[in-house]
Amino acid sequence: MPTLESPTSKAARQVVRPKARWPRLGGFFRRLGMVLAGLILVPLLAVYLWLQWYGLPAQAKTMLLEEMERRGVSLTLGNLYLDVTGGVLADRVTVFRDTERQDVWVQVDRVRLGIAWVSWWKGQPLLESARVSNAQLSLPLSPDTNIELRQVNADVEVGPDGLDVRSVSARLLNFDIRMQGKVHLDGLPKPKPPSLEEQQARAKLWRQVESGLSEINTTQPILLQVAFDLKTSQPEAATVDLGILCEAFAFRGIQFREASLNATLREGLARLEELRILPGRGQVTAYGQALLPEKNGEVQFESSADFSNLAIALDGQVADLLGQLTFRSLPRATGRLRFDWTDGFAYDLQADVDWRAFRLGANDFERLRLALGSDGKRVIVPEFTLLSERGGLLAEFFLDRTDPESPIIKAKLDSDIDPTVFKGVFGEGLDKFLASVQIPGRGPKIVAEATSSGFKTEDWKIEGRLDADAFFYKRVGFTGAKADFSFADSTLVLPDMLATREVWQASGGIEFNFKERWARLTDLKTTVAVQEVAPVLGGRFPTYVEPYRFQEPPSLVVNGLVDLQDEKEDLNTDLTVNIDAPGSMLWKLFGVDFDFVKPQADVSFKNRDMKVVMKRSGLFGGTMTGKLDMSLREKDPPYQTTFKLNNVNFKDFMKTCFQEESSSGRMSGSANLKGRLNQLRTISGQGDVKIRDGYLLSIPFLGGLSAFLGEIIPDWGSARASEADSNFSVSRGKIRTNNLDIYSVTFTLIGEGDYDFVDDKLDLKVRANVRGLPGALLFPVSKLFEYHGTGGLGKTKWEPVNF
Repeated sequence: MPTLESPTSKAARQVVRPKARWPRLGGFFRRLGMVLAGLILVPLLAVYLWLQWYGLPAQAKTMLLEEMERRGVSLTLGNLYLDVTGGVLADRVTVFRDTERQDVWVQVDRVRLGIAWVSWWKGQPLLESARVSNAQLSLPLSPDTNIELRQVNADVEVGPDGLDVRSVSARLLNFDIRMQGKVHLDGLPKPKPPSLEEQQARAKLWRQVESGLSEINTTQPILLQVAFDLKTSQPEAATVDLGILCEAFAFRGIQFREASLNATLREGLARLEELRILPGRGQVTAYGQALLPEKNGEVQFESSADFSNLAIALDGQVADLLGQLTFRSLPRATGRLRFDWTDGFAYDLQADVDWRAFRLGANDFERLRLALGSDGKRVIVPEFTLLSERGGLLAEFFLDRTDPESPIIKAKLDSDIDPTVFKGVFGEGLDKFLASVQIPGRGPKIVAEATSSGFKTEDWKIEGRLDADAFFYKRVGFTGAKADFSFADSTLVLPDMLATREVWQASGGIEFNFKERWARLTDLKTTVAVQEVAPVLGGRFPTYVEPYRFQEPPSLVVNGLVDLQDEKEDLNTDLTVNIDAPGSMLWKLFGVDFDFVKPQADVSFKNRDMKVVMKRSGLFGGTMTGKLDMSLREKDPPYQTTFKLNNVNFKDFMKTCFQEESSSGRMSGSANLKGRLNQLRTISGQGDVKIRDGYLLSIPFLGGLSAFLGEIIPDWGSARASEADSNFSVSRGKIRTNNLDIYSVTFTLIGEGDYDFVDDKLDLKVRANVRGLPGALLFPVSKLFEYHGTGGLGKTKWEPVNF
């Protein structure tokens, strides 16, 4: 199908073009333009590449430094390089705080400078902007310590009167820093360069800050935002808006929901708009202000934070105490802090604390109320109230540390609270005492005043009065106790203590030293069941008195010191107990229970040695006196004893000591023995014995002679021995006698031999002589009546020696 042409296109084809007059002139000018462009651009490109690779000439660097000096900024830099975008790169830039370049402010590895080339050509300022991208920035504190900022990005416009900081971002430790503002360059103040000591102090402070911040664990960086406007000549007149936000973080294992801070600075007035900390439970808020020119300020705070979980971040006694706290109701605290740093730092703190429904250890408390004032050197607590189901406490406290070497502490106390609720509060020494006390009801009524020159337990001096109802001390029950008391040098003194049980009472003076662990008793008088209350004195005292079992409580007078440090090789114990018993006392000696009737004795303990002086006692129907020295260092302690028996019942003696019941008569004697307790074969010594009014057959080992002598001596079986005497020695479990003499009206028995009282074995020779004229006639044949006895004491076998 043919196409149709428009009239216009047809007419255009009919136009006749004129012939060119200069056919080669256009190509010439094109080539000439290219040559000229090359002659211009190639040198420019070469200059550009030269400046980019080798840097701007020194004159450019000098001009830039001079311009910055005119703006009041003192700096040094390395080389200047041309940027591909027409800017200038400056490396190794160091900015100083002073024109003498003595105090370094900032160091940065590279800065991009925006250059106003046209303005410079006209003689106007050269620099118009500065930019930093992903750089490292150092703030020197001392020759060996810098504050290092990472990922530094900054965009700064340079105007005729200062810097417009469009944005700055950086990472410092776990902080994400974002800043913007204006800096008016109107000259720098001339601060005195810091001394080496000041630099080291700055570095030390920064290391402490680093250490503290390193213990904050966050999932996101801590956001720090700053907006500012300041003049370099008057930095104290700056305007600053500051914000900090940290969410979901942990400090030393303690979880926090959030922490935030908003603050402003306007014309020397710094305002804390709000500080807010949200731990696991409750919160802490604060606000305040400070007048920087006048160097003073004030902060008010309020807290409902449950701080008991701080225990995991602390050490020592404070951590132990916090670990025992449990708050069912959030603890409340409000206060005000005024401070001044005109001449050093001083403050004035006023606070009120109100805790309700909390637990300390295993003890529940209804309320703690505390009013507090402090100026740093002095602390006053006009009211401290503690209430529980087990009594209450009201106290006042004052501390003056004006002289740090000799602080003054004063306190008053009015309490009927159970003191065992304070376990773990006042130190190990008092804890040991409180652990030994149990109080079923309300605590003792205590009114006391205290002073101290330090914070250790041994520094306190206390005087007061105690009136207690029923209590237990070392599991010994008392129905009540009253005493004036004082405490000094770690020693509790009760000069006039009166303690009562259901059937007896004790009065006298008692001292307890908690540091050196000893007890001193002064004229402690009581009618007491000794074993029941022995644990009160602690140490080895219960062991000392365990052998003495009284039928009725004796009257005791106790004086002296008991060393409670059982682990020591030598003790300082020096104690005397005077005993006057109205009834019997059972005392186990040599494995035998002896019944002493109405004994009067002095028992003394020195170091680990015991001495008993029996002044008077009934024994086996007669009397006994003597003394016993015993070392208590070993399980079966060594001893030495001297005693005298007078007119005792011989039958009772034989029954108790040898389980022999056929004896009769009255016996007297004495002995001086030594050995080891419960080891009979260790006994050694000597003594004598006299028996009166005994029957021959009632003497156990003589009963077997009847078969031989009954036919020779008339009435032998019913003969009454008017006297029997013997001296004896003891060694290795045997009694040895060389002069056993038994007399009656008609005969005499003379014997010698051994008796093994451990194995009950007799080895005895006896010769019988008839007294009077028959005896004289029979004397030549007296040897014929000699017999040898063997076997046990009650089953002696007799045989004639000469038949």
